[in-house]
Amino acid sequence: MKHNTAEPIPGAKPLDYTNTDPEAINAAIARVIDALLAFQNSTVFYPHFAYGDLSHDDYLIAHLLHIDDHLA
Repeated sequence: MKHNTAEPIPGAKPLDYTNTDPEAINAAIARVIDALLAFQNSTVFYPHFAYGDLSHDDYLIAHLLHIDDHLA
């Protein structure tokens, strides 16, 4: 997966990519972890805005590839 990592996610809170404050970075990491933990127990899925209908496992793969692209 490759995408414009500065492009906002539809419906998500905008991110400040210029903020290098360690506290802000830790808060962003905690936000990702919280989202993954919440997703772990999800049973209802809406079509992905780019990929359409996905299973739980396919959604997890998409999320992990997305995170990996941001960390690259």
